[in-house]
Amino acid sequence: MNSVFDAGMKAFRAHNAQTRSTGQRNTSALLKAETVALWHAVDNYGLMIKQMKGIDGITPEQIEVERLRLEQAKRCLKKVNALRQKGL
Repeated sequence: MNSVFDAGMKAFRAHNAQTRSTGQRNTSALLKAETVALWHAVDNYGLMIKQMKGIDGITPEQIEVERLRLEQAKRCLKKVNALRQKGL
């Protein structure tokens, strides 16, 4: 396991433990654990793109398409995090 994944799982487990102990879950607002999980997913997607470079049959054009998707995902995540911080 990589440390990014481990940190995401730790945040997810902490959130689940808090939900179980209080019996409440705010389903309308984004939770920090949810945005952390998204950040980890995007980060892992970036790692996958780096690994694509060593695979036979993957063209530079394919990697560029995935890199552009990663950039878009990072921009979207910044917006999601800003919404969470506003309590939305």
